[in-house]
Amino acid sequence: MSVQDLSACPPQIRCPSVIEGETRVSSSDLSWRAAAIRNAILARGYQSGARIVLLASNCANAVAALLGGLETGLIIVPVNTALPDPEKKRIFEDALPVAILTDKQNVRETGGVDATVDILSLDDLLKEDAPEAFAEIKPEVPALVLYTSGSTGNPKGVVFPRSYLDGNGKQFGEELFGLNETDVILLPMEVSSIISITLVTATRHVGATLVITRSHRPDAIIETLQRAKVTMMMTVTTVAEFVLKMTEGMDDPFPDLRIMTIGGNYVSAALSDRLAEAFGVRIDVIYASTEVAPTTYLIDRKSAPDGAAGPAAPGVDIEIVDPDGQPVPQGEPGELVVSGPRVAIGYWTGENDDSMHFNGRFATGDLGYRDEAGNYFIIGRSKEVIKTGGLSVYPPEVEKVLSQHPGIHCVAVLGKPNATLGEVVVAFVVPKKGHTLTSVELIAWSKKNLASGKCPRGIKFVETLPQTTTGKVAKNELRKQL
Repeated sequence: MSVQDLSACPPQIRCPSVIEGETRVSSSDLSWRAAAIRNAILARGYQSGARIVLLASNCANAVAALLGGLETGLIIVPVNTALPDPEKKRIFEDALPVAILTDKQNVRETGGVDATVDILSLDDLLKEDAPEAFAEIKPEVPALVLYTSGSTGNPKGVVFPRSYLDGNGKQFGEELFGLNETDVILLPMEVSSIISITLVTATRHVGATLVITRSHRPDAIIETLQRAKVTMMMTVTTVAEFVLKMTEGMDDPFPDLRIMTIGGNYVSAALSDRLAEAFGVRIDVIYASTEVAPTTYLIDRKSAPDGAAGPAAPGVDIEIVDPDGQPVPQGEPGELVVSGPRVAIGYWTGENDDSMHFNGRFATGDLGYRDEAGNYFIIGRSKEVIKTGGLSVYPPEVEKVLSQHPGIHCVAVLGKPNATLGEVVVAFVVPKKGHTLTSVELIAWSKKNLASGKCPRGIKFVETLPQTTTGKVAKNELRKQL
């Protein structure tokens, strides 16, 4: 690792101010913490390209560790502490880190790692008083690996260069969110997802304040929104629905909130209208993945038709292609292929291995179409299309209709193998509290509202839908119940 002398020092690490519980950490204080962590890591002399895992709960020190770690010239690998131990172990074995940065709450989670891996306590690093040091930061060299949520399979490590992170902060902070230094932004989950990284970089870019909540439970989010006077939040559909339900009857529950950005699942006009009316906010819609964020972004859902994910985000080119990779006519469905500077480098497959690099072009695996106004509509995952009796059924289409039933709180649709039809549609249903539903009733209702081939042949009632750590429905877990 090349370390620069102090005569060529860059400015201090740029950090946002942070509110954590009742404590406010100034941007200068967080910058000092980030620099202390950077110095302590550089003092250990790790080789260029080495991976440093960040395994810490959502807190100010974790944000400082992320931003300080990115100034070491090494590769930072944030890992969600809520992951099951076997999944953490798989990530450790895949990333092969030289060190793990952790906190008191999670140090025990590192017990099974190789003895050669350094376990570094964030509290101890902040006390080390290591000599000031600066690494050479190359914009296009890998700086961060984020593992996907695994909603449809095993998590994969997505590699990002430093230039992506700097551009991410500018694009979201200025062009999409439209933030300024007076804004207060909610950070509802650990800095191990593309959502959290986006919120940190955007907040830092505009000099705003980041509000940390240790839990992404709706009640904790509601309390934080009110106490910290949050002005902007990014969330997923399921959380937005819970927050709406839990504040029903309150008069203007979030008077400071002005923007709510929703992604992760289909955002209906009915839901966004209810949110906008109840909270007096602008509802934005984002379609993104860990590999490309954002892909589309819709500023104010009311400006586009129901179901639209918005136009392509600035700097993003989207092609819609058939199975042979050929462009399809406007309005016809196909796979979305994205290119441009918002595309990550590729998947992590080991040092000096570029076999899984995207080369600036990423096939999303998502199916959709584009209207005349340039809005994109996402209709499902190519791997999740249900082939039943010669008909292609897109689960989101069926989920959208079923969710309109007055007794359904939420629903997920999958295909179940069938000897005669190939597959049949099966719906996992969470009833609304106080509603008693039957399979016969729901199937009969479906036949009145869906084409016969799209109607569920089976209904499974469940108390909750399993979720990934980023709030998406974990359909791979539901598939085990078929």
